[in-house]
This record gives sequence, structure tokens and C-alpha cells, in this order.
Amino acid sequence: MGLHGMPVLMITDLDRSPCPPALIADRLGAPSSGFLFRVCVREVEAWLLADRPAIAAFLKFSLSSVPIQPEQLDDPKAELIRLAKYAPRAIRTGLTPVGSATIDPEYNTLLTTFISDTRSPKVAVLTAPSLARAYQRLRALAANLRKEGEDGG
Repeated sequence: MGLHGMPVLMITDLDRSPCPPALIADRLGAPSSGFLFRVCVREVEAWLLADRPAIAAFLKFSLSSVPIQPEQLDDPKAELIRLAKYAPRAIRTGLTPVGSATIDPEYNTLLTTFISDTRSPKVAVLTAPSLARAYQRLRALAANLRKEGEDGG
């Protein structure tokens, strides 16, 4: 990548695409060395549900209420919202959409707080294979950047 480039990480949901490689080829074509494009299998909410102990604590649920294989869910966002309907009021009202909205205005704020304060990627990678692959690639990119820095670019 050299001194003139800045690494970029882009994450997208798989949604209804048949597989990550097809989605990547469709959206990106040939990747560059400093551009890391990763696909959440089905949706990013699967990665949030993958840290089962943290999401259970966040939603004030027992661990047994959280899906064991979140990447196998057809709609992880819908599952997270379904679980949130039984959470304490502040979380329930912030994550559960009202009317025709797909998410509540507080949805991203609450989940950002969960991600920064509670969630552990090292736990989540154990039940989310696409997150494990993304984590591996991100670590490899960081190692390459460190090596370039040590070698003088």
C-alpha cells in the first residue's frame, strides 16, 4: 500500500445475496491491497447477537434466549428487534420500531453504545464465522501496515 494510501474497511450485509464472494465481485470487482471489504452473513445484527453473553446482559435476558447460531437466521435484525420487545423499557422503546419505520431513531445510538461499552469481538468470533474471517483479515492488514512502517514504507 505504501505511504500514500490509507487503509479502508467497508462492511456490508449479505442480505439476500447468494454468497459473499458473489456479492463482493458484484460490488467491488478486483480488490486493492489497502481496501478491506467484508460481508456480514446475513446482517450486521448477526455479529451483535454472536456475543451471546453481552447481548443477553444488554437486553437483560437469560443466555438461553439468545440464538446459538445467529448467522443461520434468515433475518438477524428482526430477531434482535423481537428480543428487544421483551427488554427493559428504555431498550425496548429504543430498538423497537413504531408504525411503518424499520428501525427506531434510537436504534443506532443504543447499538453503538452496546458495541463500544459491552461487546467483545473475541467472544463473537466463536459463533459468527463471517466475523471470524473479517477479524482475521483486519489483523493481517494491521500486521502488514506495521511491517510497512518498520520497513520505512
